[in-house]
Order: sequence, then C-alpha cells, then structure tokens
Amino acid sequence: MNYRELRGRIDAEPFVPFRLVMTDGRAFEITSPNMLWPGRDTAMVGLPDNPAEPDVPARHVSVSMLHIIRVEPLGPTVTVPSA
Repeated sequence: MNYRELRGRIDAEPFVPFRLVMTDGRAFEITSPNMLWPGRDTAMVGLPDNPAEPDVPARHVSVSMLHIIRVEPLGPTVTVPSA
C-alpha cells in the first residue's frame, strides 16, 4: 500500500468507508476521512470511543504501510441464496 492509494480513498467524492486489513490479522474500519492520516512509510489510524461521534478520534495507532495487505469497502453484505 502507498500514500497515493490511501489518499485517493480519503479524497474520493463521495467518500466510501473501508477497512484496512493488516498482515497480523488486525483490521481497522475507516468510516470517515477524518480517521486516517497516511504518510510515506506509516499511517495514523484514528480510533473513536464514542458511538455518537464516530468521526472523532479518541486515540490513534500507527501502522506500517508495508503491513497493509488489502483495503475492503465497507457496506451492505451480499448474501447468496442457498439452493
């Protein structure tokens, strides 16, 4: 993952919430552009603690860009009917 890819997702109009999946299995849901600050080698991920203010970080974690293995869109899940 690199700065330009994450910056493009943050700046998208309209913003589409997404999940960062890490090599160690952790995942961070980015529900607002205010919750992610990408840099060259690391990204800061904001973590909310108040459901009434999901776009206000209470704390943050730093993650290595090298350890982001994929970005998944958040949204309604699609279920496939069983036969």
